[in-house]
Amino acid sequence: MSLIDSLTILVTDRCNFSCDYCFQNNPVGKDVSLNGALAAIEYAYDNSRDELNILFSGGEPLLKFGLIKGCIEFVDDLKRKHQRSLSYSIITNGSLVDSNILSFLSKHKFYVQYSFDVYLRDDSHEIEKFEQGNRVLKKLLNSKDISLSTNTVFSPETVDKIFESVVYLIDSGVQNIGIGLDQTVFWDKNSLDTFRKELSKVKKIVVENYKSTGNILVDYFDLMESNGIKMCSAGGGKLVITPNGEFWGCQSFYFLDWNKCEEKRGNYLYGNITDLKKENFNKKRNDIRSNYKKFKTDNFRTDKSKCFLCDYLEECIICPTQKDLSIGKKRSLFHVPDYICEINKIIIDLNREFKKEVK
Repeated sequence: MSLIDSLTILVTDRCNFSCDYCFQNNPVGKDVSLNGALAAIEYAYDNSRDELNILFSGGEPLLKFGLIKGCIEFVDDLKRKHQRSLSYSIITNGSLVDSNILSFLSKHKFYVQYSFDVYLRDDSHEIEKFEQGNRVLKKLLNSKDISLSTNTVFSPETVDKIFESVVYLIDSGVQNIGIGLDQTVFWDKNSLDTFRKELSKVKKIVVENYKSTGNILVDYFDLMESNGIKMCSAGGGKLVITPNGEFWGCQSFYFLDWNKCEEKRGNYLYGNITDLKKENFNKKRNDIRSNYKKFKTDNFRTDKSKCFLCDYLEECIICPTQKDLSIGKKRSLFHVPDYICEINKIIIDLNREFKKEVK
């Protein structure tokens, strides 16, 4: 049986923001039940490696802060039975963070991924939200027991703000900056060219900072040598429980519109809460996991070619769900639109340049 190293609790479908790019912005969605979350924690705990990370995500998970507290209280009880090295993470837009929540996150040494898309909302109607976002950022940065990263998603309309956004976050003191791209919309040649120019400017300041501090500030850059063909993380030791009580290898598969996919939903669904008590659940999870493991880069294809023929093969990471499935006929999860292929090549090209420049 495959052991679990990460449990994601998709606390709620609901969010108090409505970002265009996000598939998790349902204002009237479902919430995971406390009993369901606790059952998932106990299962993951009993079937985990020596180290287990519990990630709270959504929607906006802090809409159900009481449930998060209940989960961690339950974990404290489990730790009395047998010890595990535990860590906690949360992905949040930060809008609900107050002194009580901040104290709780610090006490339990949370890794916080702060969605800082507020910086892109720079028109006169969003000034208050921008100022609130900055206040939260400063509080998180000043909390010594919280590990912080930020993530900002850019679209073809906002791609020209990447560099100024990164500079702003660096000047604010952020040391771990994520850049996300809205891959559910089409990126034309102009937007791709702008992306390359913006990321090139980012690369320069990342190089300068690395040479002076040894830190790599932006997640698109690293010094790791290629160690073989990459596989979707859903094929690893990851387990996700969703608001409707289902178990998946990754939350992105839960949010997919399966009517637009050639593959069948049931081939990637582990089961639900009631299945946890069945003797064959572990076997079913292993069987389904073998389907996730097929999402290796060499099994994907574009309109022009098969990915195993590409010079970028061992450096490329492809998410089977982060692409536009709304255009034309049904698409396979193994099909990569050409614009996403070009995005990946730009990122790899500039990371290659980064490695050469710092070495």
